[in-house]
Amino acid sequence: MEKSHFRWTSFWGAGQLLTFCHEVLTDFRRMKEYERGTIDAYGKRDLFRRFALDNFAAIHRLLSEARRVVRPVRELYDSVSRETGTEIFDHRLRELPQTAVPGYSKWVGEVRKPPVRPKLLNIPGLNRQKSLALL
Repeated sequence: MEKSHFRWTSFWGAGQLLTFCHEVLTDFRRMKEYERGTIDAYGKRDLFRRFALDNFAAIHRLLSEARRVVRPVRELYDSVSRETGTEIFDHRLRELPQTAVPGYSKWVGEVRKPPVRPKLLNIPGLNRQKSLALL
């Protein structure tokens, strides 16, 4: 597979997510009803706003450290920062812990149990496939 094709197709899912985050931060009221309806119904607008800020604050940090980001990500970042300013990203970075990576050294030598798989629901009249869908 050609390298540039791989980068673009790998970006596609992240691009959709960042586009959604862009809309949350810049144009929430004009988003389609199916995109914002459930968010408003459950009162989670602030949660999605913080999530969107986290994503763009991470890009802001990369750019402030002179790290490379792909052009579509840079364009979305530039668009958001024109509307919100970059101070909001600096503020969000100060709110977050200094490191997002937990201290794995405390687990060195620890034997960890494998995760427990959920049990299938045993409901009379439901086949296995429908039981899996309920999980």
